[in-house]
Amino acid sequence: MEYLIAGYLGLWIMTITHLYYPAMKVLGVYDKNNIVYKHKILGGILFGVFSLLATPFIFPCLFSEHLREVFLKSYLKAVTGNE
Repeated sequence: MEYLIAGYLGLWIMTITHLYYPAMKVLGVYDKNNIVYKHKILGGILFGVFSLLATPFIFPCLFSEHLREVFLKSYLKAVTGNE
């Protein structure tokens, strides 16, 4: 059981470092006045909480460049409100 929890938490940390941080870097270049970028610590906490629950479903994005790119584009579209 300890190995399962350790693996899950490892994937969760990788989710934050491989998906949230790059999204904030791109958002900072694209739109520094965005409310999500201005409050990136609170956004990071919310992303962390929700990704803790969604890790089993989004972990393939960690291991595939194509899926990571699709996730980041979708996330940034949702955050900026652009189509």
